[in-house]
Amino acid sequence: MHSLCEPSLHRRRSHAIRVLSPAVLVLLAVFALLAGCSDDRTSPAPLAPEARAVATNAQNSAVVNGRIAFSALASGGVAIFSMNPDGTDRWQLTTNPVGDDWDAAVSPDGRKIAFVRSEGTAANVYVMNADGSGVRQLTAFVPGGYAEGPAWSPDGKRIALTGSETGVHSGIYVVSANGHNLAPVAAQGAEDMQPAWAPDGQRIAFTRVGGMGTNIMIADVVAGGSGQLFALCGSIACHAPAWSPDGTRIAYERDGTLQVQPLGGAPQPAAFDLVGYAGGPVWAPDGTKLLYTGTVVDGGSTRIALVTVAPDGAGPQPVSPGPAPEMYPSWGRQR
Repeated sequence: MHSLCEPSLHRRRSHAIRVLSPAVLVLLAVFALLAGCSDDRTSPAPLAPEARAVATNAQNSAVVNGRIAFSALASGGVAIFSMNPDGTDRWQLTTNPVGDDWDAAVSPDGRKIAFVRSEGTAANVYVMNADGSGVRQLTAFVPGGYAEGPAWSPDGKRIALTGSETGVHSGIYVVSANGHNLAPVAAQGAEDMQPAWAPDGQRIAFTRVGGMGTNIMIADVVAGGSGQLFALCGSIACHAPAWSPDGTRIAYERDGTLQVQPLGGAPQPAAFDLVGYAGGPVWAPDGTKLLYTGTVVDGGSTRIALVTVAPDGAGPQPVSPGPAPEMYPSWGRQR
């Protein structure tokens, strides 16, 4: 069990700290400070995207953005919450008396939420109903190992995740939604994390830390990860990919800012915060907005909040009412 003054959420991600930029480290320090004030409320490779995009504008127009799931400090530790896209009707969905819950991922139909639960020195992926009921364990990594960063396949039948049996090296795995058939996707040996499915269900983008530095790679899931790997950012350090619903763009984090890159094109700035940090992007189900964890200045004080912004960087708008920090969001479609 953790006190509200303990930045336990970030300690659970310490194995991936080498990915974080100096701006993120500033964010973590701010997060730890704000935790004590919690109000206890419950050269790019061309990928021919036009040949692989599976969601048309007409299809996206029928999608209605639903609730946002996210992580926040609660009494006793970190828990999963959900709220409306405007920040109203906030619910606490999980309670973990022996650890923390984080990394929420809403299923494609909006009915399930995958998340990470720590118990002792192990962390595993769990799945629950969108209202917090029916919690069940999906992976079974032993103490010292972990699973995190769950990402649903577009058909909702599989979940990609970051896994490590020893806590030293991590890789990308895929498991069926019932917990069977856990298998690695990309070649092991590098430090791989933060998977994101392509809308066509055939590829996974993920962060790799290795000989090339930190970059976003794209693996062919159909070929079991044995197909061609593409480095999205060339020589530019980038991480935390998020595939657009139409499959033509990937948003990612670079040095505490957000970028949106058309596949086969040059990156475009999406949002930035001159006083702090913007990272961990996810797309709205209808593709009209990005949602990210950022620093917001209110009345001369800085807080950590969930923020929406247009893909071109226009109109950033805090969603979190504050003052408690809220992070690591996932945006579901309306059920």
